[in-house]
Amino acid sequence: APNIAGVDVAEATPAQRWRGLLGSLPAVALGLFLLWTLWRLFGEFAAGRALGRPALAALRRFAWALLAMALAQPLLAALMSVLLTLDAPPGQRQLVLSFGWHDYMALLLATVLLSIAHVMHAAVRAVEENEGFV
Repeated sequence: APNIAGVDVAEATPAQRWRGLLGSLPAVALGLFLLWTLWRLFGEFAAGRALGRPALAALRRFAWALLAMALAQPLLAALMSVLLTLDAPPGQRQLVLSFGWHDYMALLLATVLLSIAHVMHAAVRAVEENEGFV
């Protein structure tokens, strides 16, 4: 059975399950926001408006949300370890803080996307200036 922060999930108490559910809500909400923003971005791309303000705004929101997720994920995992071992006797409670390769890759991807959004901003301005001449 899966083991999260030293707690066998299959044998978790109802209180541990509720705390685990509540502790996972911020990550789920941020993940849903990331997916919604990506949906909006690709919707703009599909409509042929890759160099428009809405696409630029969606790309920026996605990059900032990804950066927030990359920074929050280790903290949310630490919170989960505390929530799930809260019922353990003193000396057996845990605070697990870890950083993995995926955390660094998410940070790298977010910064690359923010850089692309910065360059895209100049392209959007150029497109808008060209449309003004027509």
